[in-house]
Amino acid sequence: MLCISFVIITFLIKKFVTVITQLPFNVKKPVFLERLLGHIIMQKVSYGSQKITIFLSWLI
Repeated sequence: MLCISFVIITFLIKKFVTVITQLPFNVKKPVFLERLLGHIIMQKVSYGSQKITIFLSWLI
């Protein structure tokens, strides 16, 4: 069950990053992305958050 949710989360993150990278250039993408992803991680993910954080840092 955890594996399935992890796959779904990573898929959503990839879609999210794709949307963010298509924003206008006047948006401070790295700071905005880091804050928003950090907020989502703190709220939604408790178990296995370290793996997802490592994956996000590799992805960005």
